[in-house]
Amino acid sequence: MGERIRVQASEINLGLSYPPHVFYAGESARRLAFIEHAFDRSKISSFPVGPEPQALVEDVMRFKLEVGLKTVPEGFVGAIVVADTQTVIPKVENGKIEMVSRGKPKNLQELFDSLLGMKHMSGLTGESPFYQVDSASGLIHLNGRQVQVEDRQSCLVVLRKKKLEELATERGFLDYLQIFTRFYSQPPYSTHNMKPITPTDLSGGLSLPVLTKMGIVQSVSGVDVMEAQFRDILKHNVHLVAVGISPRILESVQVDSKKMIYGWDWLNEVVDHALS
Repeated sequence: MGERIRVQASEINLGLSYPPHVFYAGESARRLAFIEHAFDRSKISSFPVGPEPQALVEDVMRFKLEVGLKTVPEGFVGAIVVADTQTVIPKVENGKIEMVSRGKPKNLQELFDSLLGMKHMSGLTGESPFYQVDSASGLIHLNGRQVQVEDRQSCLVVLRKKKLEELATERGFLDYLQIFTRFYSQPPYSTHNMKPITPTDLSGGLSLPVLTKMGIVQSVSGVDVMEAQFRDILKHNVHLVAVGISPRILESVQVDSKKMIYGWDWLNEVVDHALS
């Protein structure tokens, strides 16, 4: 399909033409709904990528792009869009704190163990518990040549120590699961053709909007929940953890990608629900 050029999204605004057809490599209903919003003038197709490698978030993203290149038909003109997110949780191992990358938990016990790990780390250091979500996204534009744009984002979530200690109990964990179920089975999910999900469907099993709604979140990306700009920061980071497609990779084909993202009805409804 011609010469392949790979750049970081921060390096250059390529000003590529608007893709007539967009392929999404993945099965996330949230990402597909966002792609349909972001490329509302394009034909949208999606396909599963199969088993993903146990690797760094950037490598998984590139794996998905390679699957996309092998899947699109010969002579395809348009774009392939992918994203991957991983949750990184502190864990105390032999008296030392290690950052452990978590994908989707295999079961609820694995999620509970992560909460206990954050509680243990906080008790050992005296610091507030925290976790981080890393996202990598990529876009390959195919129109006689291959231009591959990539970006990486991170979200640091600091939790209230006392609240996390309550969460890491049998009763507190049950409360989280009940609120999680209500949150993801009601609007805006139920009104956007998204099936109900469980914690095992999310990276790390941790829901930023649910934790916010429960009053467990202390700050996101350095902005405290009591600060005036918290809603905007929460919106940016809910998009990061739920979709993970960076506004910077979209700038190669969109005039104002941030305005498009922050104007997405679904995103605004999720944030409003989290803060209500």
